[in-house]
Amino acid sequence: MKTVFAACVAICFAVPLHAADETQNTNRIYRLETQVKTLQETVSSLQEENEILKDQVARLSGNANLPAANCADRTAALEAKLEHLQKIGFRETHPDTINAQAQLAKAKSECATEAEAATAAAAPKGAGCTATIAALQDQKDKLIVLGFKENHPDIHALSAKIKAATAECNKAG
Repeated sequence: MKTVFAACVAICFAVPLHAADETQNTNRIYRLETQVKTLQETVSSLQEENEILKDQVARLSGNANLPAANCADRTAALEAKLEHLQKIGFRETHPDTINAQAQLAKAKSECATEAEAATAAAAPKGAGCTATIAALQDQKDKLIVLGFKENHPDIHALSAKIKAATAECNKAG
């Protein structure tokens, strides 16, 4: 009987201890999972920052990557870079953010110049007014798709050219 009583007492005390151990283990697992998640986010952020630093080193050493094949790719890459800088906490006043914004503006301006040259080269000599106006409008539409706003100087210039071409066509016709 003493043995049965001792076994019952041992079981009664062991069950709460076992439950407490389970709760502690559950809490410990939760804390570890939270730490792992935080560390994974930190590693991801550091990898992204490392890529930016690699680009900066390459640019400073004169071995910068070749520009993308076309304007849309270049501007998209620069917009992604700017978005990434903002995502990792760089403010608009940070030198890297300012530099990325300047590069994006320069790329958009170069794209507008390239598009204007391509339109001029593609327009057949002696083509009618309608073709010229359509080409200018197409060029303007492409810039808007690239993210240019109506108040951008290149959009204003194209709008003025379209207006002048329309006026000239109306005079001639």
